[in-house]
Amino acid sequence: MPESTQNTDMVIKFKSKQFHVPEGFTAEEYVESLAMIYPQEAANAKLIEESDGVFVLKPLYHEKG
Repeated sequence: MPESTQNTDMVIKFKSKQFHVPEGFTAEEYVESLAMIYPQEAANAKLIEESDGVFVLKPLYHEKG
């Protein structure tokens, strides 16, 4: 039987959801995984530490002109 993935105590808040960072990943590395799932929003988003172990991923929008 496969072992379940263990999570770290880090959480990334994004798109009204909370994503627990798996063991073996930093928050920055896990953002790359989220960018594969949400390429439009997460690929150019900025990771901001809200408190110890709690991060917010904020999409950056570019203005045309």
